Amino acid sequence: MKRRQILTTIGASLPFATVGCLQGGSSNNEGSPTAGSDVGYDTHQLGAVLATHSPALRFDTESSVGAVELYESSKEAYRSVPLDLGPIADRRSTNEAFIDATDFESELLIYVVTEWPLTNQSEIEVENLTLSGDTLVGTVRAIGNNAEEGDQAPMFPAGLVRVSVDDAHLTAVEITVVDGRDNEEVFEEAYND
Repeated sequence: MKRRQILTTIGASLPFATVGCLQGGSSNNEGSPTAGSDVGYDTHQLGAVLATHSPALRFDTESSVGAVELYESSKEAYRSVPLDLGPIADRRSTNEAFIDATDFESELLIYVVTEWPLTNQSEIEVENLTLSGDTLVGTVRAIGNNAEEGDQAPMFPAGLVRVSVDDAHLTAVEITVVDGRDNEEVFEEAYND
């Protein structure tokens, strides 16, 4: 799968720490995929870890706001999603069930990981997801209990977004990731449907 990062981080420098855990959940936004409109999606929280595990989340915590990957099959997802990582492994059956429930004939999975500045409950949140021509465009943000209170070690929330693309003619996905300090980075990936 082709991957290309099209913008760089707007200031991100992250320290290292130890493990953390997050309870997961899902949210729905049902819609039919037409150009310029919202699309249907489900968000699944994989969990959040601290910096000792961040290399396994596959992004450079010293120079990046996060990472985005597309999966067009369960085989790709199982090969790449860090299901055995620290506290994420504690939710393995729930995480696998979300992957298994994806109909890759009409849906795709987007893996997103980013950073929250302090050790407290954190997760990802999809702010918007729309079609712009043949590109799926969206914003995913780190959210948490309180960006001002908590231990000084950052958390790295990760999640999956299952997107309905049945009637769309996608060729690319462009996701803006916003970390807990409002740093942004845009990721683009080709969609090979």
